[in-house]
Amino acid sequence: MMDMFRKVFCFLGILGFVHVSWGQTQVDIPLFMDDDSSTPPQVIQAKPVKAPQSEPVAKADHPNLGVKAEPMKKVTLLPPPAPRIDISLEPNPPEVSVEQPKQPINKRLESIDIQLLSGGDTSYNQALPARTLTDVRGFELNGFYLGMTLDDILQVAKENGYKVTSSKKDISKFRTGYYESLCRSQKIYFPAEIRKCIRQLSQQNDTTYVSKLKLVRPSSREIIEFDLSSPATNNRVWKIYYQNKGDNSLSFTRANVQKKLDRKEAFFNAIYNKFGYPENGEKLIWGSEGDAYMQVGMYGSNYDAFIILTDVELSDEDYFEAKDWLDDNKPFEHFGFED
Repeated sequence: MMDMFRKVFCFLGILGFVHVSWGQTQVDIPLFMDDDSSTPPQVIQAKPVKAPQSEPVAKADHPNLGVKAEPMKKVTLLPPPAPRIDISLEPNPPEVSVEQPKQPINKRLESIDIQLLSGGDTSYNQALPARTLTDVRGFELNGFYLGMTLDDILQVAKENGYKVTSSKKDISKFRTGYYESLCRSQKIYFPAEIRKCIRQLSQQNDTTYVSKLKLVRPSSREIIEFDLSSPATNNRVWKIYYQNKGDNSLSFTRANVQKKLDRKEAFFNAIYNKFGYPENGEKLIWGSEGDAYMQVGMYGSNYDAFIILTDVELSDEDYFEAKDWLDDNKPFEHFGFED
């Protein structure tokens, strides 16, 4: 009986061992493999990742500038080396002697007018002598000058081939107000009749004068305009405006541009040779703007030239002479209210 139990117990122990071993074998087999399959298992491996390669650096000494040149990716700018500075740590450092140049640097340029470059201001150097202002009343332009009378202008214009293209007659504004008061005192109130009355009174008193005159010489493309004072100062020229027109048919080719530049150079050379250098080099002004002066210049792409002569003193004198006459001849205060 006991032997029977031993045999049964041993048999059950063998069955348990076999069962446990078979279960472990099933766990070790991959799930994607079949028992009858003869295909070996496929193992998935990760692809290796290549490390980024550094871009080739162009040679600084011999850059590639040919057809196969590649654009530069990076430019490194290095600051210049700082200058060396030696600082003495001694309490009383020795004085540094600076070697003076053997020849003076500043040299006087005899061919350049210093006052022309400085615009007439010599306050920066008291050693320079004061320059006497030019009297432009003695300047002459093709026979014309300041202070001429109307008869003188017409005579010179005839001799030099100028033609009168326009003129303007005027009455001094102070006499105009005086004549208007006389006309209103005669019961004249309509504007057209008042203007006619003023002209008649001006002609009777010989106070009508030519205030503007324009001359033209087509052969040289010149235009000259004159402003004249009133008879209170003998109807004389106090302003001359001269124009010389450039050739507007020239295009902007290299040869034509050179012609225009030659015209500019010739104009200023002629001015400097005739009148000398100006007192004000910045504005190109001769004389004094408060008394009498001349100004020149060029403008436009054709380099049109102009010259202005002005006698400010004569213009002011004409104004005050006319005003003094009005103070001695008060206009009538007549409003037309009375019977």
